[in-house]
Amino acid sequence: RPSVYSVKMRRIHIIRGDFPLFHQDISPIDYEFFRNHSEAFKRMWNEQKRVFWRAFLDTFDDFIWNYGVMKDFPLKIEDKKQHIEEIISLLRLSFVDGTATSAKAIITDCVLLAQNRHHVGSLDKASYSQNPFFMKETRETFRKLFGPPNSKFTFVKLLCGLPVYIKFAGAAVTVLRRWLFADEIHDEYLEQKYLLDLRRLKLEEQPVSDQKCIVEKLTEKPILRVERTRDISLNLDDLAPPGVKLTSKSEYKATSKLTVDVSYSFTDSVVTKDNQVISETKKKKKKKKKREEKPESE
Repeated sequence: RPSVYSVKMRRIHIIRGDFPLFHQDISPIDYEFFRNHSEAFKRMWNEQKRVFWRAFLDTFDDFIWNYGVMKDFPLKIEDKKQHIEEIISLLRLSFVDGTATSAKAIITDCVLLAQNRHHVGSLDKASYSQNPFFMKETRETFRKLFGPPNSKFTFVKLLCGLPVYIKFAGAAVTVLRRWLFADEIHDEYLEQKYLLDLRRLKLEEQPVSDQKCIVEKLTEKPILRVERTRDISLNLDDLAPPGVKLTSKSEYKATSKLTVDVSYSFTDSVVTKDNQVISETKKKKKKKKKREEKPESE
């Protein structure tokens, strides 16, 4: 029998491989829409329940590895999986298990990243006033999302994570647009069925060998385990000579070399990969030429 709810979920369609939802960068138009519908976003976040938001983030995480930005990531980074896991954990803590206010704040942070991403390509040459880790308007956000600038791991995480944050914000605004036009669920049975379908999204992302144990727990309440982020930063004092305390500007000078080193290491990895491809292509051409010339000599 239909139940009367003070808070009603809406049936928002989410599937794996949803490019219109998960593969869009947040744009200035999207951000304006988000600001104009701030109260609607708050209502959506509260009404859709945690099960929905867990499924939303889990499906986004699955998408970026199997369809999106991390599938064919151009740079060879050994720890990229760990860096992205740390970013997903931060999004889970702020967006899924936080409050409507913290969810809105993380989207605003992602917008700030999008507005300043043009600085990232020249971090090794950027002046103090153009480095987002030191600029007054951006330093707090960049350090919060990627770590302190005195570690080269921070710049590795930046290169991996910047597109992830920007696309997550785009997905959050897209799901808000879908929510505005979605049908409310008035029946308790239909709501439970919808929630079960959302939990099955997690099942689709698992290897076949792991699916049996997950099926048995589909009706159980999911338990969130957020691992504490590994501390990979260097102490600022390690960069300074004995007895010298670094100021913001001296910190910038001391860390600039780290940025250059990271830049060169990425350049070398890409160049090395390209040279290997070129070398292999030349070898194949030489072998083919020898096979073609052999009958003529005979």
